[in-house]
Amino acid sequence: MLWMSLVVAGVSAAEPCEPPRIRDTGPLVAAIAQDRVMAQTFTKAATACAERGEACDQARLECATLLTSTIQKQTGFDEGQWLRDMLLPYNGGSYPMTRTFGAAAIAGDASCNVDVATLTAAAGRRTAQATRRDALLQEHQGYARWTQTQLQKCKERVAADDAKNAAAKAESDRLLAASAAVTAAEALKLKQQQEAAAAQAAAEKKAKEAAEAEAARQRELKESAEKEAKKREDAEKQAREDRERDRKAAEERAQRQEDERKKERAELEAARKKEKEEQEEKLAKEKKEAEQRVQAAKDEAERKQREAEEKRLVTERDTRVAQQRQTKERLVKEAEDNLKRARDEETLKKQAAVDAVSSSPAIAQAAVAEAAQAERARIEAEKRLVEAHQKADAIVIDDSFERSSGSLGVLGGVSAVDSSLALGVLGAVHFGFWGTAPSDGMASGFEVRLWGRYSGTVTGTPAAVVDSLLTARYFFGAVGLGVAGELRLFDPGFASLRGGVGPALAVAFVDNKETRVLFGVNYLPLGNTIDTVRFIGDFEVSWRFLTFHVNGGTLNKSVNGVSTFAWQVGGFVGVRAAW
Repeated sequence: MLWMSLVVAGVSAAEPCEPPRIRDTGPLVAAIAQDRVMAQTFTKAATACAERGEACDQARLECATLLTSTIQKQTGFDEGQWLRDMLLPYNGGSYPMTRTFGAAAIAGDASCNVDVATLTAAAGRRTAQATRRDALLQEHQGYARWTQTQLQKCKERVAADDAKNAAAKAESDRLLAASAAVTAAEALKLKQQQEAAAAQAAAEKKAKEAAEAEAARQRELKESAEKEAKKREDAEKQAREDRERDRKAAEERAQRQEDERKKERAELEAARKKEKEEQEEKLAKEKKEAEQRVQAAKDEAERKQREAEEKRLVTERDTRVAQQRQTKERLVKEAEDNLKRARDEETLKKQAAVDAVSSSPAIAQAAVAEAAQAERARIEAEKRLVEAHQKADAIVIDDSFERSSGSLGVLGGVSAVDSSLALGVLGAVHFGFWGTAPSDGMASGFEVRLWGRYSGTVTGTPAAVVDSLLTARYFFGAVGLGVAGELRLFDPGFASLRGGVGPALAVAFVDNKETRVLFGVNYLPLGNTIDTVRFIGDFEVSWRFLTFHVNGGTLNKSVNGVSTFAWQVGGFVGVRAAW
């Protein structure tokens, strides 16, 4: 009974209902209002700066003033403190949040002197931040209501436990009273028995029975005292065990709470660290992107500058060549026109002198003098024409950048197929359609080239062959890519025809109206059913009216009905007309 009384007293003395941890939301409400005003200001500045002017400058000044004030007000502001309150357990329960809050990206815009797109993005970030903080405020208000409910439930549990403890104490008091009543009734009954026995027994037995009764009563009292002492000892032992168990349970509960707090602090620290790292990464990324934009703008400016410089050089070069050509043409044309007029004048004057001598000797002398003067003028005009040609020839026009528009050549030479030697003639023609040449390098464009060759052997087995090669190539500067096609007719009767089509590659080392050095290689597998591998190489060197060609390649040769691999090479020299 003593143990139950101690338990009831211990429970009644405890205060298990912790007061709610309700944090003031005033700073959060103020931050939300500041973000919304800042977002509106960013939007106003973006709208005003759609066109540059005084309104834009005024809007940016107002934006910068408000932004500075907002940054100062929100320095040290931590919206996570309200979130941490809601994550901590309260009175044995955890708040069931209706929203999910990830790592918050704090709007870190530090300037209003940016372009319209950046101002619009800053307004969006401020609006998103205000929306997130407003959601956090609403969630915290729900949390405040939930803590009041939890507190009420706790108080109701405590009241129920107090009622149970009071009932247990009343029952304990009732049992103690009943035990005392039973002890008094038993003592009265024993006394009555002893009195009845004393009345019936003899005097000698009365003393003995009284002594025995007294001894029995003493034994009962002793046993009762021992039992009561044992009960008290058991109750105290149980109370000590209960207190020790409660102490250990409290220590374990405190340790668990401490572990949970440490875990929560670690998670919050990790979240802050992650948020800081993400912010630093974002800033680094934005810095890198800004540097890339600056570099791209710089590269674009340099590219435009190079293009402008290239255009200037090409324009100056083309203008210089055109002026030089016009000057040469003008010098010669003016001299030729003067000579023509002088000749016409001379003819007229001489005819007039002849007519005067025949008709009027009086004026013949003057007419003859005029004819002589006209003749001297004609001779002077002829000298000036010669001088004009000399001056025109002295003007050197550097048009080596202009690629050859075409040429026509006739060549003769010798070729060999394995050990057979042949003599032949070769005709070649090409046409080029070129763009404007850069200031340094060759022009790009399209070229069509055809050569045909007739050759007959002078050693070995008598034979003759007519072959031709047509190439169509587009030159990217000095390198040309395209297609090639070949036809070959063989003696006797030129009835055996071979052909092939394939890719063509060429490299132009020099290509202008005066000089042409070009190497080409052609692979002709399509349509070729005789040659296992058919390559044709062609090397051309031309200067002014002279031209030199070397061509060769691989083929298959039939010897006694057996097809064998062979090679072919030839050299040709001739003249050409180029333009």
